[in-house]
Amino acid sequence: MVLVECISGVLRRLPPSSFRYYPYDTGTSYALKEDMKVEDVGGNSVQWEFVSTTWDDFVTGILVMHRLVLVLDRKDYSFDDPLLSSAIAKYKQVLKKLEDKLRSARDVSEANRDLFTSIFSKPFHSEILQLPPHSPYILGTDFAKQELKEEVVQLGVDLSLYVAQSMFLLCDDVHSVLWFCYKLWGDAQRNRNPDSPVVERLLCVIHYVYLKYIIPKNGVFQNDDGKSVLGGLISATWKEFDAGIRDLDRLVQILRGGENCLDGRELTSSIEQALKNVDEKLRCVKDVSEANGFVREALESSVLDSWKTLFDNKDKKVMKNGSMLGDLFLHVCFKAPPC
Repeated sequence: MVLVECISGVLRRLPPSSFRYYPYDTGTSYALKEDMKVEDVGGNSVQWEFVSTTWDDFVTGILVMHRLVLVLDRKDYSFDDPLLSSAIAKYKQVLKKLEDKLRSARDVSEANRDLFTSIFSKPFHSEILQLPPHSPYILGTDFAKQELKEEVVQLGVDLSLYVAQSMFLLCDDVHSVLWFCYKLWGDAQRNRNPDSPVVERLLCVIHYVYLKYIIPKNGVFQNDDGKSVLGGLISATWKEFDAGIRDLDRLVQILRGGENCLDGRELTSSIEQALKNVDEKLRCVKDVSEANGFVREALESSVLDSWKTLFDNKDKKVMKNGSMLGDLFLHVCFKAPPC
């Protein structure tokens, strides 16, 4: 009975016009219905402690379903297909979490049979009234912006991993690796805010990959012909990398500034297309990068650590760039670029 009251408590938070109530009789015997009135000495169901842990999940489940119905019923085009797909996927996660919690008491619910009787005219359980209000984020006021932020973080991770893959492809000539990184960083920070969070994180990933993976290889600093075997292929990706970094930086600046990003989907599509073009060019040498030690899955968690604080207000600056610039580019400045 307490669980029914919990659900009713959530329904009471919705406008009366939001739902219709259809009372029905489950056919339960009079004796069993009388047994339902019996509570323990403290006035609580013996399962109250357990059921109270599901409160937030029930609230989220019911309110998000209500929002989904409203969006679909009104044909609200402010929520496009990717947003709705994400909302539904997150809603399924909520239901899965609720299912996992209730599974441990499944035998109790089956023994009691499923009953739903009208309690709107009865006094509410005092502890239910004391449960805190809860407003789920799914399809809420900031849902679209938050989803865009999460997408931008993942795009930053993907971009960084393609840069890392390129470094592994050039590692037969360390000089070529450093020139690739130098040009990438130089083009990225030109005409942009010197404290660009995108450029900072990109530099952080480059520095990490160089120190952890490229230096330990003890490879040739510069081949006799002054370039990497795959230098020509990597140089063909400059345009795509530059476009991806440019649009990602623009989108991040808008979102960090708290502005409404009306062209957010257009920018993410542009970034995705740039990364797709890079992927198509590097796909033919994927086995070479893996032979040189590139393992995407092994790098991804470390790269994510650099990007996941992208929209953290307390994270004003990721790192001091001076020492990293010295580690990476000091020697490059005194050498000619690869031929």
